[in-house]
Amino acid sequence: MFKRATNKQNRRETWFSRVATGTDGAIHHAPFFLLLFVVFCAVLGLWFVLQRSATDELIETEEVVETLEYQGPRHALTGMPMEDEVRPAVFAVMVENPVDVRPQSGVNHAFLVFEAPVEGNITRWMALFGADVDLKEVGPVRSARPYYVDWALGWDALYAHVGGSPEALALIQSQDVFDLNEFYWGSTFWRAQRAEAPHNVFTESIRLLTAWEKIVTETVVYADRLFKENVAEENRPAAQTVRVRFGHAQYNVDWVYQPKTNDYLRTQIGIVSKMRDGSKLIANNIAVMFTDVEMIDDVGRKRIRTIGEGEATIVQDGVLITGTWKKENRKAMLRFYTEDGEEMQWNPGVTWIEVLPIGHTVEEL
Repeated sequence: MFKRATNKQNRRETWFSRVATGTDGAIHHAPFFLLLFVVFCAVLGLWFVLQRSATDELIETEEVVETLEYQGPRHALTGMPMEDEVRPAVFAVMVENPVDVRPQSGVNHAFLVFEAPVEGNITRWMALFGADVDLKEVGPVRSARPYYVDWALGWDALYAHVGGSPEALALIQSQDVFDLNEFYWGSTFWRAQRAEAPHNVFTESIRLLTAWEKIVTETVVYADRLFKENVAEENRPAAQTVRVRFGHAQYNVDWVYQPKTNDYLRTQIGIVSKMRDGSKLIANNIAVMFTDVEMIDDVGRKRIRTIGEGEATIVQDGVLITGTWKKENRKAMLRFYTEDGEEMQWNPGVTWIEVLPIGHTVEEL
């Protein structure tokens, strides 16, 4: 075996020697084949390099796509991604919330809801709607309070209400609010036969739009909010319930986290909050602002500080975030900030702002 291998090796060496010295008949062809072989190896090596680079580039691109947040146009009110930016006018409608008038109508279509105490620690809502929403019925519509007027001013909203406290009506006049008072604009509202006054006043989007065209004679430009993407499902907690304590057992609110959809279901006294058509009240963000609240008359009306700043708790993505609220003046938008001073970014969808007196609590159950 060893001898055959040696002879074969010798034969290879003899052939290469003959080629090198020109004594073999293949002398005129060997350099060409050798050069062709070298070129082939070089091309093959280059192909492998290019394939590897293309694969690496594809992997890097896929990783960027997975982590890159949406940067395109959004709906200015909801933050939902859109083909083109949508920036509709805003309607702010006062809606009552006593236990004996529930269920209400239309509030599930709001992009933003303020909930604050009125007389007797009953809460009242101011629901904000975009003019692009088709509202068949919203209400019962009730009277104005000055703190709601301040919040509506931040959106240059058409403010729909039925009368109001003396302080609220004076503020509406002095601040040139786009005022839609049922006492003067009766055709914008109707009184339903199914309920007794004053709990029977309702309106709809087509009537609100008609009133807007008559009352608002200037271009309205409201400020922007910051939006982000929902946290990835695998990073969401399994469960969370947040209780907002208004100080009256029937008006305390529980927000129950739904990790699959990354939103919160509203409940009161153990009952899911629903509208008259059966729609549930859902929020993608809850912001709780703590502020000074004082009683100002024998009726029990309240003065709530809306200007300046104070402590806040933001609830989103299954966690509680400690922060602050700020509103520079009556016509500025109410804004929220994290502890490090960064402006809060909201999940697209619906936001509820719960207004509590200082000393009241928000807690996880």
